[in-house]
Amino acid sequence: MLSSKKYKFEKILFPFFRLLKKINISPNQVTISSIIFSIFVFYTIVTYHFLLGTVLLIITSFLDSLDGFLARDTKKVTKLGAYLDTIADRYVEFIVLLSLLFVNLPEIFFPIEVWIILCVFGSLMTTYSKSAFSEKTNKKISGGLIERPERMIILIMCVFFLNIELKYSSYILIIFALLTNITAIQRIIKSIKLCIRE
Repeated sequence: MLSSKKYKFEKILFPFFRLLKKINISPNQVTISSIIFSIFVFYTIVTYHFLLGTVLLIITSFLDSLDGFLARDTKKVTKLGAYLDTIADRYVEFIVLLSLLFVNLPEIFFPIEVWIILCVFGSLMTTYSKSAFSEKTNKKISGGLIERPERMIILIMCVFFLNIELKYSSYILIIFALLTNITAIQRIIKSIKLCIRE
């Protein structure tokens, strides 16, 4: 949903982009730095510095948006960059979700570990259902209920609410788990329909 409006968000990020361009940082360096920042997010969460973790996760999200913008503007769009961006996205989401295992989140319906596993699975399947279709057909699919920007917003909300009430974060994790798996199923169904038509 938000992916279709990414160019509007890039206008907001333009001042940060100008700074990166001025100090001659490459798009791939920005991509790698998002993983490094996510490790700092992990540390702040497991040490219960949730507000700082929220700020660092927001910075991580900005970096995730800036690398593509920087690559396109500097005409440095490469297959390596696209590959690294996808890998970095998975690492960032996994590292943040992993950190939540070290927080004493309350159980809702099932142990919180079950919800976190479903979050990881849904996130991975959302991406894999897309890449598997592309690999087999040389065509691209996208869309679904939530994509990368929405997932990051939900994770930021989850970490933010750790400052207020842990139970709220548990509910947000459940929402993340459900929405990512629904998105994966939507993409799988879309892929099957496209394959049948051929």
